[in-house]
Amino acid sequence: MYQLRYDDSIKRLVIFLTYRCNFNCSYCYVKKRKTKELSSKELIKIIDKLKKKNSKLKEINFMGGEPLLRFDTIKKIVSNYKNKFEYNLNTNGSLLNDDILNFLSKNRVIITLSLDGSEKTHNKNRKNKTFDKIVDRIRNYKDKVIINYVVNNDSTDKLIKDFDNLVKLGFKKIDIRPNSDYLWKKEEFKKLNKEILKFYMLYFNRYAGQGIKIILDKMVTEKCFYLNEKGCQEVKISPEGYFFSCCRLCNTYRSKGLNFGKNRLDSKKRKNFLNFARKKINKYRIEKCKDCILDKYCLCMIDSFYLDKKNFSRWLDTFCKINKIMIGNLLRAKYHTLRKF
Repeated sequence: MYQLRYDDSIKRLVIFLTYRCNFNCSYCYVKKRKTKELSSKELIKIIDKLKKKNSKLKEINFMGGEPLLRFDTIKKIVSNYKNKFEYNLNTNGSLLNDDILNFLSKNRVIITLSLDGSEKTHNKNRKNKTFDKIVDRIRNYKDKVIINYVVNNDSTDKLIKDFDNLVKLGFKKIDIRPNSDYLWKKEEFKKLNKEILKFYMLYFNRYAGQGIKIILDKMVTEKCFYLNEKGCQEVKISPEGYFFSCCRLCNTYRSKGLNFGKNRLDSKKRKNFLNFARKKINKYRIEKCKDCILDKYCLCMIDSFYLDKKNFSRWLDTFCKINKIMIGNLLRAKYHTLRKF
């Protein structure tokens, strides 16, 4: 089994500005609700304290809910720090307009846009007809956004067609992610595996040479995985001000006892939390992962462990299969020499 080495220096702060959202996406793990939301003044104070104790902090991500419901807060934070941080915004795109886009572009805020391939697939997942409107609003910024494309069990066979549609629309950076909050069935995994391998072979034979990039390829190449060499290098803060390690823990009622303090990060509590979780998870890894050649590329399982301890072994199997399908097939298609896992 691959020997894990951890560097838990905090390099990225993920701010969940709100749980509110104007969409109702079928696969979203965020539970929409009204709650107290930190003001821009409170958030700037928290960032100042965090930066003072964590010199490696270089990046701020804005998430939700729909973070653009609080664009004024985003604007105040970015304007306050300017180029002291790199910024990323995860949005459904429905609230984007020229003024917002000009501000984001001027301040080099990377936009990660949730857009599921084609009009039919996207609108079905959103339960609305917004695909064309969002594409039109981003028309002059297509080369500056990252597309977040979620593959559901009922859209697997449309993957190549939907990806091709995104490319034809002019998008250059695309992040493909199977829905990891769904327990895929055996036959669905077989179908996903087949379609993902076909897609990767097509990608490296056709799209890569056109300057089209898929984010997972960069992650594998640079080994940007939170559980392995680079450790847990993120902290998340909820709209109320609680610090967490994981997005899903930040967005569930069951995780109130798993935070690292409110409005101030308790580093000792964070360290103890990560060490305890890894100790428990590694018990599964010793048995399940000892002969896996993809072990060193594996993604983090801490949120799955804490959210559903009773059924963790089942989630581990789902998690493991998705990683093998996504990472294993990518390496196989890229290098043509990876033995079957």
